[in-house]
Amino acid sequence: MGVRGSHTNADLSFHTDCSSNISPPDYVGLMCVRPALEGGESQLTNWYAVYNKLLETRPDLCARGFQPILFDRQLEHAENEPRVLSRPPFAFDGKISMRYSERLNRQGYKVANQAMDQKTEEMLSAISDILEDPEMRVDLNFKPGQIQWINNASIGHRRTSYIDHPGDPSLRRCLVRMWIRDKGKISYLG
Repeated sequence: MGVRGSHTNADLSFHTDCSSNISPPDYVGLMCVRPALEGGESQLTNWYAVYNKLLETRPDLCARGFQPILFDRQLEHAENEPRVLSRPPFAFDGKISMRYSERLNRQGYKVANQAMDQKTEEMLSAISDILEDPEMRVDLNFKPGQIQWINNASIGHRRTSYIDHPGDPSLRRCLVRMWIRDKGKISYLG
């Protein structure tokens, strides 16, 4: 807790950007200025396909996904606001969308000092298992100048761990991220 994963070279499991924010961005753009020396692969998954796989393998858990669970807000909120956000991972508005970060969900329960119920634990574990299946993702290696745009509610993304260039900072991995909303305020909290 306390350090955004994007500020590290550690593996970032599949997630929705700003899943712990009241109003996550609708679209996420990543532009590669310089790739890492090794690793840092971008992986994409379709949340609709993940939901369908859960429906196929663990239909007993799908209803839990439409009920609120906790997200650690990572202290990115006003001082007088709660440290956790309660939102359902799945939503349906003509199509399935998802708000997901297993790490922030698990941390949310710790921050709130609440035990995670068995159905939530099983659902998060089942989704994690689905996401580990190579058939459920597309792997991409960024090259300088490439730009990746995703619909944040429909496509989950992950970054594998990486080794950066030692020494000269001008050789280190550099990606520029842009978040775009169709509605709401332009501030980070939306």
